[in-house]
Amino acid sequence: MKNLFYTFLLVTISLSQAYSQVYTNKVVGKKNEALKDSLQTKGYPYSLPIWGAKALEKGYDLPYSAGVSVNYLTQKSALLIDNLSVGFNNGPMYNLDEIIRFDESEAWAAAFTVRPDIWVLPFLNVYGLMGKAQTSTAISAGVYIPDANNEWHEVTSFSTKAEFSATMMGIGMTPTIGIGGGWLALDMNCAWTDVDALEKPVFTFVFGPRMGKSFKLKKPQQNIAFWVGGFRVKFSSETKGSINLSEIVPPN
Repeated sequence: MKNLFYTFLLVTISLSQAYSQVYTNKVVGKKNEALKDSLQTKGYPYSLPIWGAKALEKGYDLPYSAGVSVNYLTQKSALLIDNLSVGFNNGPMYNLDEIIRFDESEAWAAAFTVRPDIWVLPFLNVYGLMGKAQTSTAISAGVYIPDANNEWHEVTSFSTKAEFSATMMGIGMTPTIGIGGGWLALDMNCAWTDVDALEKPVFTFVFGPRMGKSFKLKKPQQNIAFWVGGFRVKFSSETKGSINLSEIVPPN
């Protein structure tokens, strides 16, 4: 169950960090004097962000007041399964690592997310996260038993595939600032992921600081950016759910 959630979580993090950085940029340098003068003289046509007109007067180049991004991502991951324990009817758990030995196992996920955002302040972007994912976990394993000499032999093998769907919703904000194309962003968001095999949604919090430098291209409003960053993830470590055996091993 945790491998399923980890797979979806990694996909979600990848998508939430994948968009190009947009920020309010302080125009500096002699070669940009004309751009700075034009920003200070033209009016700001949008009601948001708050104090947008004042920021424009001080030489800040503002992004559009609102936007939306759409992402789609697929991912495959190899899984290592160990410490297998089985219990029945809420009874004691028994370790089966010696009896059931896993071979190749793979997790697959495909996720579609939508991220609408709005600039509340010139240096603060607030956004929502909505996503839908399909995931599957396929495993193959062998069953071993010992002989009279305590040597283990494979007596049979089997393979299974479990498929799940997940829905994610969340909110986030990004305090950010740019000066002369160099920028710093402190992205943070919290989300609730509802996996159909779990009893309740799983809460996650992601903090992703980034810093970089943007370089303008020949066409207006286009640039290329180089940046470095990282992220820290906190989520509820315990999940609880159930799945019918017939959904994993369909009857013949």
